[in-house]
Amino acid sequence: MPKEPKNKSLYYEILGIFLGALGLGLLLSLLSHQTVDPSFNSPQAGNVAVTNWIGRIGSYSSAFLFDWLGLAAFWLCLIFFQLAWFSFKSERQNTPAWYALGYLLLIFSSASLLSAWKENFQYFGWNFPWGGVVGLVVFQRIERFLNPPGTHIFLLVFLLIGFILISRVSLARAAERFQIGLSGQVSRFRDDYQKKRERKRKARVLKVEQEQQKEKEVRPPVIVQGPLVKAAPPPRPKIQ
Repeated sequence: MPKEPKNKSLYYEILGIFLGALGLGLLLSLLSHQTVDPSFNSPQAGNVAVTNWIGRIGSYSSAFLFDWLGLAAFWLCLIFFQLAWFSFKSERQNTPAWYALGYLLLIFSSASLLSAWKENFQYFGWNFPWGGVVGLVVFQRIERFLNPPGTHIFLLVFLLIGFILISRVSLARAAERFQIGLSGQVSRFRDDYQKKRERKRKARVLKVEQEQQKEKEVRPPVIVQGPLVKAAPPPRPKIQ
């Protein structure tokens, strides 16, 4: 395999650092989101203290992403981290379009599934739709044709497809590995169970033998006497 040029490898490393920093900054901005911070919906002028860890940029970006994607916005952090990993490995993807499709399916399907909760996500001081505006709109459009059960199945299928596209995990290989691991565990459990039963059987036999040996030592010896034999009477003298 030809070795990458030094300048090209350096370029991939710089790109990986940049993408990783973007992913980390986005993750910190989402985790430190507060509704009191300025956003596109409620801009605040003046020297207002911003509590977001990434400052005003993090405040606006986190509010925008949560309003439109809900909790599915965290997938964007994973996307940046995966792209950074590819860059550090200098791994050029032959099918970037499939990765892009997988990212879109993952984000939109998860946002739509989260929109099944009609109420807003109101924890940690946050207040926004579970799946954002995008997820709510997509879920309602699909629900018109498939009803809630069919909508959930449809979205779960596309969520699984998106995960396979970005992770390159084969379900057949995963099932085969699971079957091999499960059969190995079952065989080991059966062998351990049989060994345990054999040990218990040997212990019972040994205990019986020990009890029999103790009984022989305690019990007095039995003397067997033969039948008494009477002595024959003396012969009578003959009379002449």
